Amino acid sequence: MEIVIIGASGLVGSHLINEFANDQRVTCIKIITRRLLNLQNPKFEQFVLLNFSCETIENLKITGDVFICTLGTTIKTAGSKNAFRLVDYDYVLAFSKLAKRSNAKSLIVNSSLGANANSKIFYNQVKGQMEDAVSKCGVESIYFLRPSLLVGKRSEIRIGEKIAIYFYLGTQFFLPNKIKKVLGTRVNKIVRYVHKELKFLQKGVHFVSDFE
Repeated sequence: MEIVIIGASGLVGSHLINEFANDQRVTCIKIITRRLLNLQNPKFEQFVLLNFSCETIENLKITGDVFICTLGTTIKTAGSKNAFRLVDYDYVLAFSKLAKRSNAKSLIVNSSLGANANSKIFYNQVKGQMEDAVSKCGVESIYFLRPSLLVGKRSEIRIGEKIAIYFYLGTQFFLPNKIKKVLGTRVNKIVRYVHKELKFLQKGVHFVSDFE
């Protein structure tokens, strides 16, 4: 199995590629990135796009069985709503078109809990619009992962998220599971889910918020 991933330097992507590197089913992990990453495993093959744009992503010459998109940012990090939309909608849609053109069997996209094109919350609205657009890309098996606040070690410090994570961790022992799932999702649970599902990916469009 060959995997193509974009967003490998982020929280979810970095954990996923490390998991895949130890999987005998995975023969090659092709990473689309803005800059060369310090990765030593021989399974890793990097495609560095110095001109990182929708056009260069969509027209990249690459093949693979499963395409995975873990791109994602925040409005604060991106700097504006337009810059946020470029990453979380435009780049993701371009990657889905690449997956279709490359005859991928499956496409997995990291989205968000609450994604809804009609939401009044801009973040959830963009995520929902992205899901609607990607659903029409033509890949026969599409999975949208819908975690809540991602809980895991980041290289980037986000003060607001750090406070929310401390709150999440402090409530683990007395809140019901349904509420805990809304408050936060541990990255290792997402990784285990994707790794387990690789050989069971079904046709159609699927939305996943339960990673147990």
